[in-house]
Amino acid sequence: MPLYYFMMLNYLRLYGLIGGLLLTANLVTVQQKFEFKRTPIESIKLIADYLIDNTKFAYQLTPQSSSQSFTDIKFINFSRTFGDGKPAVAYALTELVSPVDTTITLQISHSSGVKIWLNNKLTYLSKNGMDTLVRYFEHTKVLPETFSVKLSKGANRLLIKAESQAAGWQIYFGPKTLVKNLKLTLEHIPQVDSNIVKLSNWLVIGPFPNPIENNKYTGLEKQYEPETEFKATKVYNYNTEQVFWTIPKLELRAQHIGKQQAWGEFYSTWNYHCAGTAWAMAHLGDYTGINRFRDYAKSYCDFYAEEKPIITLLKNQLGEMSREDTKMYSLRMLDYTAAPSLVYAYFLLQQGSNANLIYKDIYNYMRNYVVKEQLRSPEGYFIRTSPHKYTIWADDMFMGIPFLLYSAKLESNNEAKLALYTDAAKQLIGFHKYLSDPVTGLYHQAQYLDKPVNIPYWSRANGWAIWAHTEALLHLPKTHPLYPTLLSQFKSHINALIKYQNPQTGFFHNVLDKPDSYPETSGTAIFTMALARGINNGWLERKIYTPFVLKGWKAIDSVTDADGTIHGICIGTNLSENVRNYYIRPTNDNDTHGVFAAIFAAIEVDKLIS
Repeated sequence: MPLYYFMMLNYLRLYGLIGGLLLTANLVTVQQKFEFKRTPIESIKLIADYLIDNTKFAYQLTPQSSSQSFTDIKFINFSRTFGDGKPAVAYALTELVSPVDTTITLQISHSSGVKIWLNNKLTYLSKNGMDTLVRYFEHTKVLPETFSVKLSKGANRLLIKAESQAAGWQIYFGPKTLVKNLKLTLEHIPQVDSNIVKLSNWLVIGPFPNPIENNKYTGLEKQYEPETEFKATKVYNYNTEQVFWTIPKLELRAQHIGKQQAWGEFYSTWNYHCAGTAWAMAHLGDYTGINRFRDYAKSYCDFYAEEKPIITLLKNQLGEMSREDTKMYSLRMLDYTAAPSLVYAYFLLQQGSNANLIYKDIYNYMRNYVVKEQLRSPEGYFIRTSPHKYTIWADDMFMGIPFLLYSAKLESNNEAKLALYTDAAKQLIGFHKYLSDPVTGLYHQAQYLDKPVNIPYWSRANGWAIWAHTEALLHLPKTHPLYPTLLSQFKSHINALIKYQNPQTGFFHNVLDKPDSYPETSGTAIFTMALARGINNGWLERKIYTPFVLKGWKAIDSVTDADGTIHGICIGTNLSENVRNYYIRPTNDNDTHGVFAAIFAAIEVDKLIS
């Protein structure tokens, strides 16, 4: 080799070595400057171990509770109390206790004929049952029939008569008009002990005959004693049976075991942030090689796969439509369908042809909802009916778009795969159009489609937006025609966000452009993750953006205790045009809204500085 080329080669080697040493020294200097107490993985292991110690993936049996508040659907299943399989009639008795004189609209569905009296006046009669018992719209439950009743202040006696024609003997019943402090209770009915009031909202009596005359069941038309009298201890004799007043069969329900979060849900509950925590633990286990973290995620998935039968029974047979876990089959929202299923999709991608069949069933059920049932705008964007018809929420960028991307990766048909990728990309572009403020570059938490409103720049809502963009840039093929647009949107949002990081503490505030709102952990964690992920994948320039990452991690580390407690996480937050509502939202320790964001942040920051 000529001397000239030999000297040049060694010069380049030396230059590269010096450059590498300078870069490493620069990062070490920056890291030392911010004085991390622990490495990101050391810190996040504390939080992960706290989760493991305080989460039990198991149910215990507890009595079904009975709330007197009449703000939601009540359920009566005569079949569970009196049996099914032969024609019969039964009655249910309660009282509506109103704080005022008022007229309200009630909604109802029933599987067979029904009569209802209020204060001895017949107010509803239907001789036909209904196929569709309950329709779900986000948090709202809609029953097919409505009727109005006039309530007097105080107790109003309500009597329901229902027939069975050998099968199907259930009633769903609830208010369409909400009245504050309206109660459904037995507390004012004479000869009813207070202990019974705690157990049930209803007295029931039956079965009475439902005979056939002229090829028609006539039990609904026949007048039995409960229609004319109430005698708490009287026994009636029908068909060699002694019939008397009782309460519906006292049912047992399956209740989670373990530590509850501040608002009452468990770490094992079905929702986007508890499932998101399992998803994060799967990533942490794979990144660190520590089995107990991956096992946590696997246990979450196995729990809902194994307990699916009792969850569906609780929903369909006991009418528990609003409890935590039945929401996976009742609440028609991305929060309870697509987002919690990310951890299933993650494992399905890894397992391939060896995938758990129940995992596939859960994933396919949720995919069918997202693709075919989820409410969309005329342009195809995810929307909600609350609090205004129609509202586009930044939350749904995370709740639905990563699931579309995972679904594309799981799809074997190339045409369907491209359609899912394109749907995800177009969603991001549409959300950006509606929610991104061209002046600040920040995202409003939500926007009404027909009348723009000024919803504040809530921190975690901006987190959901930027997180969804990072998932798209990770999973969308770089050859996709919309990839450059998404990369541009990501960079634009990042450059807007870093202007609002507190330069001293590294935190982002709960309302991003309001430094007098409190520093908030979950948003800070998501932005830190997105910045680090951007650098690690070459979307952002390392030299410019690394200091923002390190300041952000210093903030997260500063609120993480040695026992695994992480502080300062804003609770779930509905949207509001009043910015003060965001100032007063409480924060919780170890709230899963922030825990899973912190785990992902730790992984990305550790990649950056390792």
